[in-house]
Amino acid sequence: MKKIYVIGSSSNISEALARLVNGYSCVFIGRSNPHNLKQFINFKGMDDELSVDFLLTAITDDMQATKNLESASLVIVAGISSHDWRESYLVNEYLPAKLSEEFSRYVAHLPLLNSSITLVGSAAAHLGAKMPYATTKAALGGILHTIARDFRGKVRINLILPSAFESAMIADWGEDKKEAVASSNYIGRLGTSDDMADAILFAVQNEFITNSTINMTGGTVHT
Repeated sequence: MKKIYVIGSSSNISEALARLVNGYSCVFIGRSNPHNLKQFINFKGMDDELSVDFLLTAITDDMQATKNLESASLVIVAGISSHDWRESYLVNEYLPAKLSEEFSRYVAHLPLLNSSITLVGSAAAHLGAKMPYATTKAALGGILHTIARDFRGKVRINLILPSAFESAMIADWGEDKKEAVASSNYIGRLGTSDDMADAILFAVQNEFITNSTINMTGGTVHT
């Protein structure tokens, strides 16, 4: 069995992943389950650094209980756009850094094929935004390169770089703002959750991509 562990169950991307995935079993972990995802593990949230221990235990316990596990992939879509430095650090930076490291250490010693990590960043790291959000999202680049180096040949890791797309994070935008942002990219529309889920599944499934940023900004960021 091939498994994908998705951190951030309330995201529209999670709903799209559950709908589009083929050949993998997805386990979603988060504070709520608004999309009625079939395999869901409740997580109280990132109260402090120790909260990552719960996530790691939930994942490793499920892996141990899975018969004939062939591969394990970690996808971190959780993120928060906030002026709060502590909250932004815990969710956007510490969670992906620590969980990616511990997950890699665990799966590196297992007889699995094509284990991977996929992080979800933000164009804000390149274009600017709320200071706590932009800077903590920018840190994902360091996580990407370090995990790729330290666990080469054992765990692949890639970073999805989206610009604004149809999601809860822009739910308070008016139509004028949405149209202005959409017209500023080279595609001429906002991205969708399906677009982002497709990119994530590509990163999970393709065995020859690692240490890479997949640009999903519609051309607004040049990487």
